[in-house]
Amino acid sequence: MYNKEMETLMNARYFAMIRKLLPGLLLLALLPLTAESLPDSLKVPEGVNKAELERAYAEAKSKQLLFRTIYANVRPSVVKVVVVTRLKESPAAKQDPFYNSPFFRQYYNEAPTKSNKAVRSAGTGFIIDSEGTIITNSHVVHNASEVRIELFNGRKVMGKVRGIDNLTDVAVIKIPVSEDLKPVPIGDSEQVEVGDVALAVGNPYELDGTFTTGIISGVKRANLDASGMKFLQTDASINQGNSGGPLINIRGEVIGINRMIFSPSGGSIGLGFAIPIKDVQPVIARIIQTGRFDRPFLGVEIGALPPEVVSRLGRPGVFVTGVFKDSGAHKAGIQPRDILLSIDGSNLLSPEQLSQYVQSRKIGQSVQIQLFRKGQVYKVAAEIKQWNTIAR
Repeated sequence: MYNKEMETLMNARYFAMIRKLLPGLLLLALLPLTAESLPDSLKVPEGVNKAELERAYAEAKSKQLLFRTIYANVRPSVVKVVVVTRLKESPAAKQDPFYNSPFFRQYYNEAPTKSNKAVRSAGTGFIIDSEGTIITNSHVVHNASEVRIELFNGRKVMGKVRGIDNLTDVAVIKIPVSEDLKPVPIGDSEQVEVGDVALAVGNPYELDGTFTTGIISGVKRANLDASGMKFLQTDASINQGNSGGPLINIRGEVIGINRMIFSPSGGSIGLGFAIPIKDVQPVIARIIQTGRFDRPFLGVEIGALPPEVVSRLGRPGVFVTGVFKDSGAHKAGIQPRDILLSIDGSNLLSPEQLSQYVQSRKIGQSVQIQLFRKGQVYKVAAEIKQWNTIAR
């Protein structure tokens, strides 16, 4: 008799089979295409070249096969994150004359919050190792009283929030280790370019395992929130419930964590934004290790060098626009308008490179910086300090 358990078992076997065949399928999808006979359901319209149509049909089938393969490879790594938050009433709530008013409830469909009221919400996450580590957005699990994880095969387990970083909107969840955990490969978000294929897998409006396709519409999108981060932009459909899910490249690798959309209506209009995975890998690694992320901070505000300055200088660098008082940079003598050339022997090519390097250091470590100021090159040592003890 057909039932839900049989369906789950069949799906699991299908995904396992596809994963084993993945290398061969990808190779097949990349081979030169030859024309393929059209199925009987498709008739050649008058005036259309049959050979061209058959080739277009073969190309479409190849693309379809590739997308199916990527989905089959990634889907087992994507989970639903179900969060229960228990709200507490304010001390003054019982003094509200409308606290138990039927009139208030009838016309406003709400009343002052009762104690211990449970509110349920859901987002998406993805498995990154065989030890039960799941990545999602911190806003998905913020103030969670309970976190439940639903795996692709229908199994449900309790999750524990290992740690969060609100600035980057990243959270790490741990679940018990089991054989059905399938980590997703991690890609290099710095290699992403506009026009690259972008794919999203998630649970928008709790429609589990939804797969949407698009391209990278923009990179390094800044000033979208107060974090100062730069985002990947995609037209792959992202909606409520996709938060924390993976943005995937054509290799089936995670290049971003789906974060937010711009929409006057609340639904997708093709303006989705994801956190570049490489930008938050140091944050994730530290949370996994210690359960928290004490943000390393050099103490400089930085920007990119104009091309004409790079040309005159004969090498790239990072321009200092400001220095925080009492920071490691301030005590090392770094000044606004300095050009930072290298850190610990590595040439600085971009502000992002400097930020990522600092985030990979430990608080209290010293870094060696080479800088250019008024025609002279200087070397200074600066201490990495903790962000929230300096930045106010």
